[in-house]
Amino acid sequence: MSLTVKCNPYLSIHAILGYPSKRPNKTPSPSRPFEEILILRLRSLLPIPKPPPSISFHWLSRAVDLLALTLADAAALFSDPALSGADPAGLASHLDASVSLLDACNAASAEIERLRRGRLRLRFSLHLLAGDGHGLPPSPDRVRRARKAIEEWETLPRRVIRGHAGNLIRRLAPGEPPRGKFSAVRRALYAVEGVACLVMAAIVAVLSGGEQGALTGVRMSDEFPWGEAFDEVRAAVSGHLGAGFSGEVEAVEAAVRAVVGVIDGEGDEEKPARLGSAVVELEKATEELTYGLDRLSDAVNALFRAAMNTRDAALHCLRILVPRSVNR
Repeated sequence: MSLTVKCNPYLSIHAILGYPSKRPNKTPSPSRPFEEILILRLRSLLPIPKPPPSISFHWLSRAVDLLALTLADAAALFSDPALSGADPAGLASHLDASVSLLDACNAASAEIERLRRGRLRLRFSLHLLAGDGHGLPPSPDRVRRARKAIEEWETLPRRVIRGHAGNLIRRLAPGEPPRGKFSAVRRALYAVEGVACLVMAAIVAVLSGGEQGALTGVRMSDEFPWGEAFDEVRAAVSGHLGAGFSGEVEAVEAAVRAVVGVIDGEGDEEKPARLGSAVVELEKATEELTYGLDRLSDAVNALFRAAMNTRDAALHCLRILVPRSVNR
């Protein structure tokens, strides 16, 4: 079941904030609950865990979950004909903007899959370095084969996303903020576009190796109540970019260097013990990487579905509104 179908707007927004479970007869500002829950969600991402200095896949997954929930709540707003009927142009603009989000999801998924394939080489090397299962150290042949598998990990093409990372982020940037009197739908869609740009720019930057200035141009109007929380998250993320790949990848690469240092180093009677310790650390780091990649992959896939569901809701609403406007 999709995130949009699961999400009950009055449970996710009104109940958490203490609003009555039933929709009130008169709502002075339909977008207010949406914006208040967005503030809480954005601030729930802070602080970004330290160490390591680079952003982890675990934190990125939480940010992606936040974006998917925000999309679902926005869809609930403009699925209400009483709200969306006042702004069909806003719905149409969302259809264009959401294409960039779907493209970013596809690019992130491809990069995650490359890392997952590389992780298989590490798992194979760990299998070889585990020895013969009888407490004896691995044979020279197994060590040689493990070293070759590690070399394949080291030469694995990464940063493939970097070539078009900047273009992806620019396309995600929201347009001019609504001016004057504008609908609840337009307010919600502007928030969605801003959060999408922030979250996906962070993912793209981390997967491409940590582009320090990736979020420099990501600014939101301070006219919105969630603008301050948005800027706090943007500043925190920017402070972590430039530190390299994700924390999980950095930990694996450090553990790989330690294993390679022992394998390629001078032999002595303590070498098997040192290799065994290095292998244990690499195994721990690889498990963390596996969990992080799987978690982020699931989150990005769920986000893709949420974005598609939101597009479907917008299209459905436009199909209803356009014939009405023609008949008039």
